[in-house]
Formats: sequence, C-alpha cells, structure tokens
Amino acid sequence: MKKIITSVIFTLLVIKLIATAPDFSMVGFATLNGGTTGGAGGTETTVTTYDQLKAAVFGASPKIVYVVGKIEVPGGGDAIEVGSNTSIIGIGNTAMISQVQLYLKNASNVIIRNIKFTAIGSNKGSD
Repeated sequence: MKKIITSVIFTLLVIKLIATAPDFSMVGFATLNGGTTGGAGGTETTVTTYDQLKAAVFGASPKIVYVVGKIEVPGGGDAIEVGSNTSIIGIGNTAMISQVQLYLKNASNVIIRNIKFTAIGSNKGSD
C-alpha cells in the first residue's frame, strides 16, 4: 500500500512539473520605460527559409515573425538586419537559426524568443 501511495504522489508531481507552463514574463531592462512590446499588433508571418526570414524582419513597422524548423545557409549567409518593433518567435521545440547572424544595430523594441542559435559568426566587423 505504501508503494502505491508513493507512486501516485510521484506521478502527480511529475504531471505538475510537465503541465507547468514556462514563465515568459519580462524582467530586467525589458520592463523599463514602458516595457518591450516587440511587434505586438503588427503583421504576422511564418517563415521556414533564410530568404523569407530576411524579408520578414526588415523595416521598422510592427511585425511578429514565427520561425518553424531549422533555417540555415550552408557556408553562412549574410547578416540579416532586424528592424525595430519586431518579435521573432520560434514555434515548437525545433526552431533553429544556424550560420546566420541577426544584426540589431540601431534597432529597438525587439523580442527574440524560443529559438536555438548555432554556428554564429559576425561578418559585420566590429559592429
């Protein structure tokens, strides 16, 4: 009987840990001066290729860009200039950007979330 109760308690704890949603609330500098909103209220685009990503994040108008799967340019691609007021959100647990640099110089109000980055190198010199 003791083993059954212990098993039930353990199972309930595991279910609670799995069911608990991650906390994506903003902390630190992202909360200053009215907070960070990224592309809230802007156009929404889903991308699966380098060219789609590059086109979707450019410019200052509000935009939310959803990354699905792995975006990669073998041998490395150009740096992608990310405009202000942009959210780049990975979908699921396989969103990845590889061999591509996101260039955020002079951009503000940018949110990047739930994306794995690999093989990142700068081709923008000291920028």
